[in-house]
Amino acid sequence: MKMAGAVAPARRRALAAAAQALRGASGRGRGGGRDFRRRPLGAAGGRSRLTRPTLLQRVAMRIVVISALALTVGVTFAVAAPRPVWLRHAAPRHAAPPQQKPAPFDVKPGTELTIPISIVDGKAVAGVPRQATLGASPPKDGEITVGLERVKGEFYNQITVAEKTAQPIDFLVTGLNGGTKIDETEICGRLDAPITAHVGSTAWRFWVNGFEVGKGGDCR
Repeated sequence: MKMAGAVAPARRRALAAAAQALRGASGRGRGGGRDFRRRPLGAAGGRSRLTRPTLLQRVAMRIVVISALALTVGVTFAVAAPRPVWLRHAAPRHAAPPQQKPAPFDVKPGTELTIPISIVDGKAVAGVPRQATLGASPPKDGEITVGLERVKGEFYNQITVAEKTAQPIDFLVTGLNGGTKIDETEICGRLDAPITAHVGSTAWRFWVNGFEVGKGGDCR
């Protein structure tokens, strides 16, 4: 009976060793028998270990790496690639200069505009005007001066024009309220004397516009 009792613990120890060996053998594989399952902190075996990446995660990581390499190689070749021969010898194109804002020009009562006028292919071309108080900027050669003066007690403004151009210049003085034309006066250019005319004073804004080469007579 004593011998049987002594054999029983030995048998249990042998069975436990065999079971441990079977568990170790079942966990062996490409990882060399290492257990990649996550173990909670404080469990037997020490600190936790990360789980082995899944097949989908490994494929995604490879795709990211390959895409980054392809992008780097593509940018390098694009920068280092030589220009085609036809582009090397092509003359550089220069951007067209911004066009000057054409007429109409604003003139206010109590001021005058002095406008350079060029005649190109029989047409009057207005340059950039300069504004001054009445009588402060008489015209030079190739210029016209248009003055606007409010007349007290009347419902109109007086227009005064002096021209020193190669040919007489006809044009319009238009009175506007917003975008609505209230009044308009046509000026018939002349070189021998100043010109006077009138335009209604109820307008909020006055435009000098419609420049044309005149014939020196009555343009109305």
